Amino acid sequence: MADSEKVIKGLEILMNGCEYIHCDDCCFYISAKPVRCGLREEQIQEDALALLKEQEAVKPVKEQFFSSIFGWVCGACGFPLLSDGYMYCPWCGKQVKWNEP
Repeated sequence: MADSEKVIKGLEILMNGCEYIHCDDCCFYISAKPVRCGLREEQIQEDALALLKEQEAVKPVKEQFFSSIFGWVCGACGFPLLSDGYMYCPWCGKQVKWNEP
């Protein structure tokens, strides 16, 4: 899981330039091979993409609970959703996407 504060700081550095006097203070510093003050642009991009994907809504999954009882569960964690009125899973907090566009 990407750290949102680290990603935000990295994006700010990419946009505004480095403000660190000592590269050791930067959370993206690579001591072995400093490039652009050690800032790892690819890592920042990957972390930002991971944060965005974590926010994506999930589809509910229809599941059989007993021999003839069906219900919906969260597509991310499998927690039972008692009705289609749930906009977010009460267990994991992911947004539930009931209708496909």
